[in-house]
Amino acid sequence: MKVAKRYARALFDSLSSDRYIPMRSLLNSFSELFLESSDMELALTSPSYPLSQREAALSSLADKVSGGDKDFIGLLKLLLRNKRLNIIKEVAISFSLFVDQYQRLINLTIETATPLSEDEKKSALDQIRRSLGSTAEVTWNVDESLLGGARIKLGDVVLDNSIDKALKDVERVLMT
Repeated sequence: MKVAKRYARALFDSLSSDRYIPMRSLLNSFSELFLESSDMELALTSPSYPLSQREAALSSLADKVSGGDKDFIGLLKLLLRNKRLNIIKEVAISFSLFVDQYQRLINLTIETATPLSEDEKKSALDQIRRSLGSTAEVTWNVDESLLGGARIKLGDVVLDNSIDKALKDVERVLMT
């Protein structure tokens, strides 16, 4: 993922901000197409075909997908030449994360014991926006094993405000 992140960062830094969203879309579309077609992957990455033929095929395909976007085509050619075309999905993911950071978009997962109403979700989102000063994209999950409260996941960070966690904390204090 580290290598993919470098390619994504270089691409991100080379583009103007009005090109971030279209480029993210192109990267996601191409990476899905590339990974879904094992024949395409084999044809473009197999050393049994000369690099010039693979590059011509990739350029033609990328041109059709992107409408001639030179930055997109250039990235794919670079990945091909460096024998890294197989990390295109990771590059797309890393690029999306850079765009999200630029837009101050935070992806959260919120787990609750019971489903929340639309009003409760809206209220929670408003509070998150005020607290973090960012736009939040939330995935709502129900975890019936929770007794109550909520568990919020932001990347690797988990904010556990569930009753289960509170009971475990009380138990830990009583045992010491």
